[in-house]
Amino acid sequence: MKGNKKLVMGILSVSVVSLISLMLLILSGVGRFISPDKTNAAPAQLSKIAQPTTTANNTIEGVVMSVSDSTINLENILTNQDISIQIVASTKITDKYNKEIPLSQIGMGEIVKASYTPNEKEALTVQIHPLSWEHSNINSNQIQLNKLTIGTRIASVSDVKIILGDGNEQLSDLSVIDDYDKLFIKGLNDQVYSIKIMEGSSFIKLVDLPATSGRLEINNNRQILDVANNDLIGIEAGTHHLALFIDEYDPIILDSVSIETGQVYELSATGIKQKEYTVTVQVNNNKKPYELYVDDYYYDMGEQILLPKGDYTLDIVSEGFQDYSQVFRVSNNMMLYPILTPVAEPEVTPEVTPEVTPEPQVTPEPQASSGDYTINFNTIPEGAAIFVDGEYLGVTPISAKLGEGIYKIELELAGYERYSTTIIIEKAEVRTNYLYMLIPQ
Repeated sequence: MKGNKKLVMGILSVSVVSLISLMLLILSGVGRFISPDKTNAAPAQLSKIAQPTTTANNTIEGVVMSVSDSTINLENILTNQDISIQIVASTKITDKYNKEIPLSQIGMGEIVKASYTPNEKEALTVQIHPLSWEHSNINSNQIQLNKLTIGTRIASVSDVKIILGDGNEQLSDLSVIDDYDKLFIKGLNDQVYSIKIMEGSSFIKLVDLPATSGRLEINNNRQILDVANNDLIGIEAGTHHLALFIDEYDPIILDSVSIETGQVYELSATGIKQKEYTVTVQVNNNKKPYELYVDDYYYDMGEQILLPKGDYTLDIVSEGFQDYSQVFRVSNNMMLYPILTPVAEPEVTPEVTPEVTPEPQVTPEPQASSGDYTINFNTIPEGAAIFVDGEYLGVTPISAKLGEGIYKIELELAGYERYSTTIIIEKAEVRTNYLYMLIPQ
């Protein structure tokens, strides 16, 4: 019994020692796993150094110069450099609010932000620039001195990247834009980068003008003062009120003239009527019949004479009076006072008879003495020297005392043609006021 007890104690001792050894072995392995020695650390460090690095993608803010199913060509708005990036299946295309859209909504002139791989230049994202703005139906005449004014916004047009015609063709520069083109513009901040002509100007051309001085009024709010240069006059398409005024001609007034986009409307002055002035002729020939001609054109007595501006010759024929001729100039409504000179009766030689007849006593009729009538003379303009029967009387306006008879009146004024006429003073009908219009030389 005592021997068995020793055997059991020996077995237990061996078991305890084995268990302790196993625990030490386990703890040693765990410690090595948690805290590797320097020999095992080296491969981990080499592995970390050999791992490849990732390069950052490129970004650009630019204007779309052209676009296809696979490529977008941009001009960098900061560097003015051109770049082409490829559109691939994974390219994300969005509007300015980051909502996905098809590539077809990205057109020439669009301002975008894009990211792409530096080597392959494959587009990762293409977004309509979130800060871009646009305006349509802009009148091209809102562009002045490289500035575009839209309400309170003033934007520069000094760095426009692309200009498109109404057929989407690229144009060279701002000079090809006519004054009344309708524009669609896009910009960023205070700079316009893209301009498209939505609707081209219409034009007016003046033809067959009889003179070069005048003006064209459009819609009662625009005047073209230089009608002689024969240039095309830009105008918006639509319905317009036109009025053409040529000096010394009646105006041409056209209401509701419809002009289409791009049309050249010819406003012709063919048949325009020259402006006429009234010339009143008061013939002083004792109210006898007469024939009156202006430049050999016959006018009845009392007929209204209408003449355009210019120089003319007046001729009057009346029985018992000398033929009358006078050159006059029409520049406004006017009156003429031609005085006809009676034809002197020929002297009659009495027949000689052999009979001697005592000469009868003849009592002479009393003659009106000089100074019986006060005659007033005046001229337009005043200040002309006046001569009566060759004797200097003074300057107009002036009055003179004259008796009955026929007097030759002569008028002289520097810068005007010398005027000569005859007046008759008769007791039966005395005219006391004479007004003469002098003709400039």
